[in-house]
Amino acid sequence: MGIITLRKIFFSILMVFMLIIPASKLPLSPIEKITFENSFSLINWEIKNIFPKWIYLVKTFIQNDQPEPTETIKLLQKYLSLTKQKNLYKNRLDTEVLSIDQKKIIQNNLTSTINEMNKLKPVVEELSEKAMTETIKINGLKTKLNTIFPPVDISLEPPPLILVVSPRNTIQIEKTIFLSPDLLPAKKNSIENEILKKNNKSAYISNLSGLSTYPTLISNEYNSLDILSTTAHEWLHLYWFFKPFGKNIFKSNEMRTLNETAADIAGRELGLQTYMRLNSNSKSLIKSNPSNSNRYPQFTKHMRETRTEVEKLLLNNQIADAERYMQKRWWELSLAGYNIRKINQAYFALYGIYAESAGSISPIGKQLREFRDFFGTTGEFIEEIAQISSYTQFLKELERKKN
Repeated sequence: MGIITLRKIFFSILMVFMLIIPASKLPLSPIEKITFENSFSLINWEIKNIFPKWIYLVKTFIQNDQPEPTETIKLLQKYLSLTKQKNLYKNRLDTEVLSIDQKKIIQNNLTSTINEMNKLKPVVEELSEKAMTETIKINGLKTKLNTIFPPVDISLEPPPLILVVSPRNTIQIEKTIFLSPDLLPAKKNSIENEILKKNNKSAYISNLSGLSTYPTLISNEYNSLDILSTTAHEWLHLYWFFKPFGKNIFKSNEMRTLNETAADIAGRELGLQTYMRLNSNSKSLIKSNPSNSNRYPQFTKHMRETRTEVEKLLLNNQIADAERYMQKRWWELSLAGYNIRKINQAYFALYGIYAESAGSISPIGKQLREFRDFFGTTGEFIEEIAQISSYTQFLKELERKKN
């Protein structure tokens, strides 16, 4: 069974699922009323993007004109360079005072860049998908027909922003809403402040590096290695969706953190393996793919100290003191050159579900690292943890392996 046939099956399942979801949910909650004008519709995005992928697949299948796999990184980096150029032109148009002639020149450059990106986008997506598929197969995660399911299918573009809402007296994800990726910082702050004022909730709007839609949304504003790692991370969520591990992701906060952190760990490994295969002759080969917390140890230390102190203050119901403390710690980071819009309860609620992030103080990161060390390959780790259905089961299995 070929990749096109598998995609056809998965696409059919997706379309049935989309058709049974109501297009809108009424009445809107108070927070949804605030965000309604800036909301992001996943259903509309799927309908808009699923068919171009199929058109390109059929075209390349008929014409057999796909570039060589050795061109993957080169073409991906070219596409990412065009993305940066597009953003530069857009920023100039949005922020600079320009003459009519200057605007015309920049607009023409922007249009030309976007056209070039649109031509290159399906090519680099397909090459990246094939490269990741091969890595997944090498790790033994394939069917008897030498295919993988779900197929790797990505769309390189800015994912929606995510709004996270948390109570002020604790750090907990109470609600999430996807918003347009085009929101400017001032609008983000306006929405967050309105939610605080009208609903007495902590709110934080953040970028996403990827989202497990189908095709999977992968941000085009990172480097090649990060894109490959995010592709693997989001594919793992889809893969585990059909296993006990993914089916129980929302069973508890611990299971959600287990899923996200395991996808981080295995995703970085698969991403690095793919990058190394595609750059086997490169002298500047990247040797590791550490988590952000390991990349930026001082930032991590600062944030985890902050999180620990905030937890203590909130436990004693000292909400105002906790918020003043977070403001002080944010200011210290700003003076040190770290560009974070704010630190609040919702910020920690979001990043706390990734146990290896700077915003987490969960023991799950260390526990998963211990668990990972018992397996020789990434694939073995992925398959073993796929059978875990609860945090209690995970701890028992970890203890059994240690003994």
